[in-house]
Amino acid sequence: MSSTYRILCLNHDPAIVIDRDWSSPNDAMAAATDPGHAGLDDHLRCDLLVGRWSGGLCEIGCPPSIGPEAKCSSHHRNEHWVDLDWLRLLAAALDSSEPAVTAAVKELTSPYHCWRRERVQRLRSVL
Repeated sequence: MSSTYRILCLNHDPAIVIDRDWSSPNDAMAAATDPGHAGLDDHLRCDLLVGRWSGGLCEIGCPPSIGPEAKCSSHHRNEHWVDLDWLRLLAAALDSSEPAVTAAVKELTSPYHCWRRERVQRLRSVL
């Protein structure tokens, strides 16, 4: 089964899925990085992620965070993809008050701050 890609806008709570499909992850990432060029004029200043659907949503990617308009605080030069199951576990772990779980979350997310609490919480409707 081939995949389709859609943009998720995190400026809404919960996040919304923009009703437009891309057939390539590169095209979807380009649209999320430069929404004006992709005709997404309503989302020029929004925090955008890319979702990969193959039957259902299976991965979410954070676009490269370069330039002054970058919304991700990690400042990574390449897109960063994570499995939906991993994000579901992270969402549950972020709500934990158990010190060992809190330490594990910090260690897992420290290389990429893409998945800070606010962003993950806004994804709850698609998780």
